[in-house]
Amino acid sequence: MLIKEKLLDGIEVANDQSYYDEALQIALDNNLTMLGTSDIHKLVDWDFGVAQGGHRPLTLVFAKEKSSQEIKAALFARRTVVYYKNTLAGKDEFLIPLIRQSLIIKNGSYKDNTDVLTVVIENKTNAEFTLRNHTDFTFQNSSDIINIKPADKNVLEIKTKQRLKNIKLDFEILNAVHAPNIHPVVSWEIQAE
Repeated sequence: MLIKEKLLDGIEVANDQSYYDEALQIALDNNLTMLGTSDIHKLVDWDFGVAQGGHRPLTLVFAKEKSSQEIKAALFARRTVVYYKNTLAGKDEFLIPLIRQSLIIKNGSYKDNTDVLTVVIENKTNAEFTLRNHTDFTFQNSSDIINIKPADKNVLEIKTKQRLKNIKLDFEILNAVHAPNIHPVVSWEIQAE
């Protein structure tokens, strides 16, 4: 009833220790702002294991500048992504650019006289990312699942079967959702040097 009467602008997708696929779907179906909150009244460090790398639920707000007016405008414009237990939840229009800015894949080079292209994937964030390969290429030094630790660099050796000038890498981001249990696939264009 509140949604039909336009009295509700947002919904908590995550709160404290709980995550709600149903709320994510309600947000998508009704164009509501997605929120991640903690409602915490105790010590954040203890309840969320901050010293061990944990964090409380967060709402990432995509504002044009750091002002209360712009943050409010972004919230009402539904420009948010929720960060909960190392999972990102949001609409592709905000989620995919966030992922592309978080994971930097630099141009690669071929190893010696082989058809193995070496690229470096750099994680610029404090979040760990889990990727699943969605290309026809296989990897020499990894399975099709890749974990990239916070603020770390991974060297990926791609078997291209022939020397190519450029390739496209497609990864399903397993710790991100843009609908209940549906992960976005993000592409990167890589030049071979």
